[in-house]
Amino acid sequence: MIKTHLKGFTLLELAIVLVIIGIVAGLGLPSLINLMNREKVVTTGQNQQYVLQALAGYLLTYHHLPCPANPSSSGAERGKAPSQCDSPEQAQGIIPFRTLGIPEAKAKDGYKNWMTYAIHPLLGNKFDLKSLLIDESGTEPPENSFCGIKADGLEAGISKINIVDQSHNPLLVKVFNSHSLIPHDFIAVVLISHGSKGEGAYTSAGTRNPIKHEGIDKAENANNDFLFVDRQKSVDFDDTVSWVTRNNLMATYVQKPCRTK
Repeated sequence: MIKTHLKGFTLLELAIVLVIIGIVAGLGLPSLINLMNREKVVTTGQNQQYVLQALAGYLLTYHHLPCPANPSSSGAERGKAPSQCDSPEQAQGIIPFRTLGIPEAKAKDGYKNWMTYAIHPLLGNKFDLKSLLIDESGTEPPENSFCGIKADGLEAGISKINIVDQSHNPLLVKVFNSHSLIPHDFIAVVLISHGSKGEGAYTSAGTRNPIKHEGIDKAENANNDFLFVDRQKSVDFDDTVSWVTRNNLMATYVQKPCRTK
């Protein structure tokens, strides 16, 4: 019988191999993390666009926007829009995924946190908004229609949504042509992802996740008023903010522009 002696690795050789594996893993790990983060950002943007399309479908059917759902609701009420949302506090919450008939996952961002959903209070008033556009006479849209509400004629005490940049300059520039029958435009819907750590996002208890860093603009997007910040991401700001005006919602997503025939 021929005996064969297999030579094994020495401890030094094993140590060298482990060091090489560690170096390779260390070089590739940051790239892998960046790739995963980019995928979550992409998913967030896709979910926000999905929700806007779902809102358009709802709007075509019911002629008003669904009110935000209460994040603390459970059971059959979870993700269900209430009938009224007359104040800024009531007009923001989580996306009413059950009312919209969309998956719960679409109401969250790529980091699995709830996205904040805010609407102009008057646009959720299903008792007053009888139609989307105009009557058959082809005149200016009636005030009780979705397109007939005018920014300059909003009811006293009704707060409007404001979007500002890092310097707190308004991002919506109002342009009005006195010869046009298109009403003044205003912000209708805001969707906010509160970033990778979900700081400022709603919890299942109805509260907000604490903001641990000194992010003034992140805090502004989570303080339940109607002022929101949309700016480039930085060390202290990683929110993804999508917003659309009433006229652009109708023209782009519903594909029925607010204009006379």
